[in-house]
Amino acid sequence: MIEVDGSELSGSGTIVRQAVMYSALTGLPVHVTNARVRRPQAGLRRQHLAVVEAMRELTGGVTEGAAVGSREFTFCPGPGRPDRAFVWDIGSAGSTTMLALAALPVLALRSTPATVELRGGLFQDFAPSFFHLQSVILPLVRRMGVVAEMQMERPGYVPAGNGVLRLEVAPTRGLLRPLDLAEPGPLERLWGIALASHLEQRQVGERMAQAALTALQEAGHQAAIEVRNDAASLQPGAALALFADLGGGSRLGADQAGAEPALEPAEGQLDVPAFQLGAAVQGEGEAATDIERRHQGDGQKGHDIGQMHQPVLGLCELSQPIDPAGLGSQGDDQGHAGGVGDDFDMGTGGGQPLCATAIGAAGQDRQALAPGRSGQAFQ
Repeated sequence: MIEVDGSELSGSGTIVRQAVMYSALTGLPVHVTNARVRRPQAGLRRQHLAVVEAMRELTGGVTEGAAVGSREFTFCPGPGRPDRAFVWDIGSAGSTTMLALAALPVLALRSTPATVELRGGLFQDFAPSFFHLQSVILPLVRRMGVVAEMQMERPGYVPAGNGVLRLEVAPTRGLLRPLDLAEPGPLERLWGIALASHLEQRQVGERMAQAALTALQEAGHQAAIEVRNDAASLQPGAALALFADLGGGSRLGADQAGAEPALEPAEGQLDVPAFQLGAAVQGEGEAATDIERRHQGDGQKGHDIGQMHQPVLGLCELSQPIDPAGLGSQGDDQGHAGGVGDDFDMGTGGGQPLCATAIGAAGQDRQALAPGRSGQAFQ
């Protein structure tokens, strides 16, 4: 039984996600204590429980003590299941992208393809957005041999969630290839996406894009930002994602979801204020500089689209070598530029598995999840 202390390092939900992910990959049962004890709402929330349940479902394993609010639980992975379709509903605006990141290595190293529908939030702060996974993470892991596609069927925002992300993963053939991104190349292109749901009348997407373009131009950069107006979401919402393509095939990204200031809507418009957008991405050792933009609508109160904290300016000026393991989300409560999350230490403890029958036979899927295969990609 592997013992994991969830209070180590940042004490975030990423420790929970990675603990059960590595348990599923290696077939070793794991006992997690002090789950998220450093967070204001300690213990498992719905988005963390969803990852535990997803790993249980993928492997045919057993859990004990895993529930919303739990600070201690045990997960014993099973020999694997041949199912080809899964539906995982977080039941809140919790991050579907963090759930997808935890499931991706396990799905990729199975012996059967799988299609997964993930329901919850696709755009919220402190987790990579759908655009980040689609445009940064997947291109990188494809270079390593992972065969995966991702589609957004419906955006989901805080507070309601209700977004739908579809992930399709085929079995990886052969060993995963190492990815060497030790040296950042020169900046080649800046681009982005401004997404606005049920806010086309207010031109929120256009104003987000223009605010970002202005900030970048003032810093001496040219960019192309695509505006996407959406009507599929079940609530109004907005998100901005910016990307920097570097020589050598590297891509960095920054994004942030919209927040609603306490403004009254103009008559005849959606009952939601214009959105305040920002993205805080910093170069090593630099502080972000606020660049505020105020826009006045015709006969409306001012709409703050500003506080654009150097969306990709810090990324453009990075001069230190890029750590491939650091090209990623630093946990559910940290910023991100692309990857799987922060590290954690797992010490070997005593005790017997609670579910010996569930982890007895290796099976074909368990052979496909051999640690030697996963280690190259997901450290």
